[in-house]
Amino acid sequence: MNKKITAVITLSLILTLAIMVVMPVTAATNVNTYAHLSVSPNPVGVGQPLFVIMWLDKTPPVDTQNRALTFGNYTLEITKPDGTKLTMGPYESDYIGSKYLSFTPDEIGTYKFQFKYLGQTMYNVRHSSGMSVGNYTYLPSESKVISITVQSSPIPTEYPAAPLPTEYWSRPIHEENREWYTLGGNWLGVPLLFGTGYDAIGCFNPYTTAPNTAHIVWTKPLIFGGIVGGEFGTKSFYTGLSYEEKWNPPTVVVIAGRLYYHLPVSNSPTGGGLSCVDIRTGAQIWWQNISINLGQLLNFDSMNQHGVIPYLWATGSTYTMYDALSGAKVLSMANASSGRIIFDDNGNMLVYIMNGQANWLAMWNSTKVQGLITFTGAETGYQWRPTIGSTLDWRTGIQWNVTIPSIPGQALTLVSKDILISTKAYADVYPNMNQLTGYNATTGAYLWSFNISEYAMLSRSNYLFGPIVDGVFTYFDQSKTVWYGYDANTGKQIWGPTKPYDNDWGMYSQSYRGAGQNFAQVGYGKLYTTGYDGTVHCFDLKTGENLWNFFCGTSGYETVYGNYPFYGGVTIADGKVYISNNEHSPNSPNWRGGKMYCIDANNGTLLWSISGWMPGPIVADGYLAVLNYYDGQIYTFGKGPSATIVSASPKISIHGTKVLVEGIVTDESPGTKDADRTARFPQGVPAVADESMSAWMEYVYMQKPKPTNATGVPVKLTAVAPDGAVIDIGTVTSDTDGKFA
Repeated sequence: MNKKITAVITLSLILTLAIMVVMPVTAATNVNTYAHLSVSPNPVGVGQPLFVIMWLDKTPPVDTQNRALTFGNYTLEITKPDGTKLTMGPYESDYIGSKYLSFTPDEIGTYKFQFKYLGQTMYNVRHSSGMSVGNYTYLPSESKVISITVQSSPIPTEYPAAPLPTEYWSRPIHEENREWYTLGGNWLGVPLLFGTGYDAIGCFNPYTTAPNTAHIVWTKPLIFGGIVGGEFGTKSFYTGLSYEEKWNPPTVVVIAGRLYYHLPVSNSPTGGGLSCVDIRTGAQIWWQNISINLGQLLNFDSMNQHGVIPYLWATGSTYTMYDALSGAKVLSMANASSGRIIFDDNGNMLVYIMNGQANWLAMWNSTKVQGLITFTGAETGYQWRPTIGSTLDWRTGIQWNVTIPSIPGQALTLVSKDILISTKAYADVYPNMNQLTGYNATTGAYLWSFNISEYAMLSRSNYLFGPIVDGVFTYFDQSKTVWYGYDANTGKQIWGPTKPYDNDWGMYSQSYRGAGQNFAQVGYGKLYTTGYDGTVHCFDLKTGENLWNFFCGTSGYETVYGNYPFYGGVTIADGKVYISNNEHSPNSPNWRGGKMYCIDANNGTLLWSISGWMPGPIVADGYLAVLNYYDGQIYTFGKGPSATIVSASPKISIHGTKVLVEGIVTDESPGTKDADRTARFPQGVPAVADESMSAWMEYVYMQKPKPTNATGVPVKLTAVAPDGAVIDIGTVTSDTDGKFA
């Protein structure tokens, strides 16, 4: 029996071998190749890098699933000036058949470079997508020899820098003016615990200039404001403060010099659509019957797409993406959840959702939602291609969901790119307690937890924290008016308590609505905080040292506080801090004497101020925009154009006689061209010196008396002689009519 089995097996093997021998082998098809090479720059200094790019005229084949492959056997032969040969490689190409590398010459003289492709056979592939599967032999080829001169002196390594502008400029920023990025900061209106911010951390815009004076460039009515008049006596129009505020919130966004803001309907802060205007001129670009919650700048980088794509978003149970250029709807995302929003370094929108009852924490990533990215088969062959009018499933963008410790009722209070912090208030125990818990923002992992006791606002203790910046967050003990600093990575206290405030009104600092952003903001390594004591307090974020305090002044009988209170937080930009007087639920009319202040962020020195009740200012592109509740108008501050007209008389004069040179200097900002200004200043609004700007702007735009001590601007006069020589006549100062002679 075993012999029969052995015989059968042997026969089977013989037959199998016979079949294997007689089966034909598919011959490989020869494919000619042509090698190409680029080496630059030429000439180059010794010790400076050369950029080498090798490629074939063919792209690599694809496999049976149309997935891109790569070529191999790329070599680079280098002949140095002394005749020494160096062979680099073999290398593997990318998916389009190219190879990039850097080479640094170490000798002076002529280097020679040649790319040699050694050839290869690739089996069971398609020579190109759509062709039949087969075997292909890519034949060897060699590039031309490229000679590079290496000299002793280095060549310039950077393109000449574009100087920053010293005069009026507008968008768009020409792409060659790369250095101007420091001026063009946007404002995405990211929802904070209170108001909206430059980003999810707060209201510090590090990429913009900001107004150095109170110069107003335009105004635009947003609501009825000011005194009603007639039988209502001194009553003012309802401002909406504090729970129906009309500015920040609702969301205000600035992208590429375009200001987006909502139009109210009756008491509702929104409902009248979204207006997009030029932040420099106030001119309306478009209006759409939509509302938004924030803006987005998505930096998308793939094989064929490189650059930033701007969007506007409405969030809630459905997310809606809008085109920032036109306001047109792009798509919707159904089945959504709300949470705390932050952007990563590439502008991907991340939303953290915490369920303190079911004990889970999730992170949603806007770019992960299925249907936004299409794939071409190659590993890096993907494209950002949102389908216009589509409805996607928001849930497909959930990147992770983790279980967290059971702390019923905990909610996210502070978010950053590294750390998340939840709070849970226990008002039913004494002393009252607030439990803080830290989580890793990348993974959701639990980090630490500790308790803070004896806080004053029992149900709103989460109002009392400063943002997480540089690994530090802060807490305000409202009862004692002192601050503490904590390490956000460990939860350990690192400084505090600080010295109590001198004025007890300082304990009142923040409520739920009508204050703009949170009362604690961070910038330049400093904590800036405000209160009803009318003081901006500045602390070193790392040590808690009280660096300076700015007091806005006493109020006499005008307020019950003895001073003008601050309610809400500062806006920080360009080394300056902006803050306005404000209070919760103001009476009608609002008390008089309120101002917006511009303070030196480093030392607390007052730079300028102007009459106004202006909570929640935003700064972007060099301009500050805010709603003034004193008159219901949007005010935009910043630089504007001016004009100088010069004349000389008589037109014909005798040599040696005197000539009268006279002229006028006017402010040509858009606001000076509206009906009110042109009626009052038919010859134009005179330009004045910076030191006179605040009182002058109050006169021009706010019905204040004309200042008697205003100073015009210096005008330098020159003449050109018949022989072309420039003659310095002198410098004169214009008067309050803008005239000079």
